[in-house]
Amino acid sequence: MGLMKWLGFGSEQDPVALDDGNFHKEVRQADEPVLVDVWSPGCSPCDALAPTIKRLAAEYDGQVKVCHLDASSAPRTMRSLGIRGTPTVLIFDRAKVVETIVGLRGQHYYEEALEDLLEARAS
Repeated sequence: MGLMKWLGFGSEQDPVALDDGNFHKEVRQADEPVLVDVWSPGCSPCDALAPTIKRLAAEYDGQVKVCHLDASSAPRTMRSLGIRGTPTVLIFDRAKVVETIVGLRGQHYYEEALEDLLEARAS
């Protein structure tokens, strides 16, 4: 791992935007694992997490679908997932939540969770 990546700098890619209308198709029917960043407007920790999510989208392109869900635009999905606060990051595998991360964490935390999942799927 290069120094810039270790420091949290690297290429970025926009995550897939989710709402009540496309959540099932993009997440529940996905063949690959899916990371969903649930955020809300005006949430400072959510704003701080956004660049990390974009870096994860670039880093795991082709292996993990990285998405973001604006909590205010998806009340039905929020209720069905039982999410009460933002930021919340959910990791799905085969349509089921396998990890829930509440609050802001460092990029390495999300990378470790994704690497563990990818390793488990490979074995």
